[in-house]
Amino acid sequence: MYFLLGDILQEKGRIGVYLDTKDLIIYALILNVISDYLSLFETRWLLNKFSSISSIWNQLALLAFDALITAGIIWFAIEAYLFVLGKPAPSLVELVAVFSIFSIFFYSTFLTSIWAWLYCLSSWCVRLISKTRLNELLDIEHNPGHQIALIGGIAIFLIIAILFPFFKDSELSNTSLFDRYLCDTFPKATCDDLARLSTNEKQTLFFLEKNCDGGGLENCIIAASDYYLDDDGKKAADLYQKACEFGHPDGCKWAGWLYMTGFGVDSDYVRAIKFYDVACKADDLEACVNIGFMFENGAGVDQSYSAARDIYHLACERGALQGCNNLGYFYQEGRGVEKDIRKAKSLYEKSCNDEAVWGCNNLGGLYYKGLGVERDIQKMLHYNKMACDRDLTIGCDALGAIYLHGRGVPIDYQRALEYFQKSCSNNSMLGCSFLATMYASGQGVTKNLKKGLKLLTRACEHGSNLGCNLLKVHLANEKAQ
Repeated sequence: MYFLLGDILQEKGRIGVYLDTKDLIIYALILNVISDYLSLFETRWLLNKFSSISSIWNQLALLAFDALITAGIIWFAIEAYLFVLGKPAPSLVELVAVFSIFSIFFYSTFLTSIWAWLYCLSSWCVRLISKTRLNELLDIEHNPGHQIALIGGIAIFLIIAILFPFFKDSELSNTSLFDRYLCDTFPKATCDDLARLSTNEKQTLFFLEKNCDGGGLENCIIAASDYYLDDDGKKAADLYQKACEFGHPDGCKWAGWLYMTGFGVDSDYVRAIKFYDVACKADDLEACVNIGFMFENGAGVDQSYSAARDIYHLACERGALQGCNNLGYFYQEGRGVEKDIRKAKSLYEKSCNDEAVWGCNNLGGLYYKGLGVERDIQKMLHYNKMACDRDLTIGCDALGAIYLHGRGVPIDYQRALEYFQKSCSNNSMLGCSFLATMYASGQGVTKNLKKGLKLLTRACEHGSNLGCNLLKVHLANEKAQ
């Protein structure tokens, strides 16, 4: 069975482990020898019992009992083997749905039962045929091969006509109706695997959501993130809240973020604070920092620099570098603490890395202004480039402005253009506004007033006062000409 089906199942992604011949023999010896012997012993008992039962319903019940006992024997063998090895065992549903390499060993055990089932089917057919003229036509008594051919033909026809449509993979999603039925019935055990198998984005999201409904916390977060990236904030918020209710702090944090920013949902600072508080109590330091931000700005709570300072300080001490950066800004501006530029610089330096690029940008600002340090444009360029390289748009905007106006460096329109293009592509409306003026005036690029006005319109529509003012100026100049 493995040599026949293993490559097919692995190609479809249903099983991720490939066994060589040696491992296959070891698995078969450990899992199947004893299991198959016990199953065969049980099947012989069934055949002896079957002939003494006259009711078809009782016989069907006996066959169902045989299937359950056979499944239980091999399932117990797999569980015991993996328990000894200290490895997680697949659930019975995963074995039935063929999401595990052990499914092959599971189904091979049923080969000992198939012959008993065929015998039972034959006895039913004989009983049925004996009451019709087919008994004479087929001459079953003298030619039993006729009966075998008839039963085999009927069985094959039924399998193809009835079962095949349920097991045929959809061209759109690489999953079958049977797979989707399993997902509906056992969402926690199967939907995760089906999401991995599906080649259709919409179907994948459906499986992730079903798994989320069944308690699959990680898939709640994954599905919510996909909806967030697709600009469906409402659906993302619903799934993040569900993950939060199930006890996943990331769900609480991101639900808080959506309600704080009003992305796809009505802005609700009080609700945002509640979600952040749950995540913060579960040691999500980013959520704690966001609570500090809301105290700093009086969003959903009374503004309190001292409360924000304490939260930032605690978060920084526990390793949240964004907390260090925010605390540094408090020392730079004297918010809730005595102004101390040297302390601010120390905190910015601590937070200047991949996790908190704002620290790099703020450090660059100190060197540009000469606050607490000797003014050094080269160091400013170094730190702001670190921020820009990590997609912090304000760092790119600062670099673009430096090169556009030649503030401490020679004017370099080409570099300014590159930095503004990067910040604008990352949705900085300030960057888009500067980029528009370069296109409109032909600085470092072929003059293109139409493109410049388009960029200014975009910036203005997204709330940039600079973009709106520049747009009015350019439209007025164009009208005057």
